[in-house]
Amino acid sequence: PPGAPAIPTCQCVRLRASSVGLASLDARLGAAPDGSWGEQRACVPLVVLPPLAVQEATLVYPWLCAAHAEAHPLPLPSVSGGSGCVSWRVEQAGPQSAAAVASDRYLSVRGAGSVSLRATDVRAPQASA
Repeated sequence: PPGAPAIPTCQCVRLRASSVGLASLDARLGAAPDGSWGEQRACVPLVVLPPLAVQEATLVYPWLCAAHAEAHPLPLPSVSGGSGCVSWRVEQAGPQSAAAVASDRYLSVRGAGSVSLRATDVRAPQASA
C-alpha cells in the first residue's frame, strides 16, 4: 500500500558460484519496523555442481535395417558434470528425423535420419545440455 514501509526481498537470483564445491548461505532479515517480528536468521547449505556437458556433440552411426537396429541399440553420448544422474529426451522430430526412443543408456532408432537429444540433470532440472 502507498506509504507502507518497503518489504525486504530475496536477492538469491544475484548469487553466482565462483567454483564447484560446498558452500553455505547465511541470511539475515532485520526486524520489522513496526515490531511485528524480530530479526530472522537462516543458514542454507549449498552444493555447487559443475555444469552439465555432453562430450560428443555429434555422433554419426551407419544406417541399420529395422531388425538389426532393434537388436542393437546405440549408446548415448557421454556426459560430464552435474549431479551424475541424467535423463534423456528426444527433442527433434521432423521430415528428416528418425523415430527414436532414449532410455538411460541407449538410443533405439527406426529409420534413417537425424535425431536431436537433450540431457537433463535429474537432481537439478534447470541444467541441461
